[in-house]
Amino acid sequence: MNYENFLTTICLIILLLSKLVLGQTINTVSNNDNQTMNLSDALTNKINILSRETLKITSEISEQSTKIDHLIEKNEQNSFDYFKDFIYPILLSIIAAVIFWLVFSYFPERNRKRKIRPKLDLDMYNIYTSIFSIFDLVMRSNNHSPSNFQPKIKGNKLEIEDLELGLQNKCWNETYLYDKDVSQNLLIIGESIFEKASKIDLTVERIFNFSNYLSADEILILERIRKKLQVYELADYSRNAATIIGGIELKPVNPSLSFMSQNLFELYKLFINFQDLVYSNNYIDREISISKVQHYFYSEKYEKCKKEISNSILKYPDDKDFLNFYSFLLEYSFGQRDKSYKMLDTILKNKPHLVSSRGFIDNILIDEKIKELIQKHYTENEITELLAVLKREEDLQKSFTDQAKALLKYYKDKTDNISKQ
Repeated sequence: MNYENFLTTICLIILLLSKLVLGQTINTVSNNDNQTMNLSDALTNKINILSRETLKITSEISEQSTKIDHLIEKNEQNSFDYFKDFIYPILLSIIAAVIFWLVFSYFPERNRKRKIRPKLDLDMYNIYTSIFSIFDLVMRSNNHSPSNFQPKIKGNKLEIEDLELGLQNKCWNETYLYDKDVSQNLLIIGESIFEKASKIDLTVERIFNFSNYLSADEILILERIRKKLQVYELADYSRNAATIIGGIELKPVNPSLSFMSQNLFELYKLFINFQDLVYSNNYIDREISISKVQHYFYSEKYEKCKKEISNSILKYPDDKDFLNFYSFLLEYSFGQRDKSYKMLDTILKNKPHLVSSRGFIDNILIDEKIKELIQKHYTENEITELLAVLKREEDLQKSFTDQAKALLKYYKDKTDNISKQ
């Protein structure tokens, strides 16, 4: 028997008892006074009220019982919903975690990177120029002018043989000028190399403070560059060339820095890789843009060079004449001679300083058409000045190479003679 039937039975019993009591009361007090009749009516009303309330409670209990039965039946039919009870809560947790990460981590870090990364890119470019200046210093023929090897350095074409020759006339300090036969040919660069290496080291250290915003390749190559510059004790550039052993003063047979050629060549290979990273960064300014044009041209990446020239002319119109020289050389290199001649004619109409522009025309002056265009726009004195400067630089370059080869032979012969003693 369920709750509904049980309660219904109780209500029926109460009603029967009520009628029985009411009937007995009426028969017993039929002759009583009006006060007894009123009491009986009041009792009847209360019993009726109780009956109605009982029926109401019975109805509510019946309704709740039906709901409970329905829930029990549903639970028995489907005790575990895999998607609702397992997958759905996990998906909600993942979505909540992603939203939290985006709001409190990704977007704040991205905004911070946008502000910091340009400074890191500029610092890396400064490291690049400092390394370049080391190689330019090593390849100089004198202390008063840059080397003639800059196109080779920028064009990834410097060889270990070039470095060996460049180092033949370089030494640490004045104490290495002990050999009177060659001392007048040696250039002191120890302090300069140390200063450049120190600048690189400090800049790398500053960049590493923001290593979270660097790629793994950038961190690795910067550390490798720093280690290469630490191979030799550059800070000890003022050390004395002579060493006292057993009361005897000993000096190296070869006072030059030629022993550094292999290490510098390994640094140069790192420089080439680092150059690609620097030029792939988003930060760009006038100096970097021009440097990229030169690198792409001298490394014969002509399509990239052409694209960079177009972008640079739009951003830096004041350098249009300078960049147009590279556009002319590109067309000349592509074999588009008629087009290149027209371009050069247009450039020379603006009368750029001929000697200052000699690097663009030095290697193509054997072309008669180029000579005609120069003669068309410049006076005989200007052309004579140009040819004189080019001849002087050619002689200096030849003299530097011949001198380096002579020093190399001198040191080798001296070493052989000592070995025979």
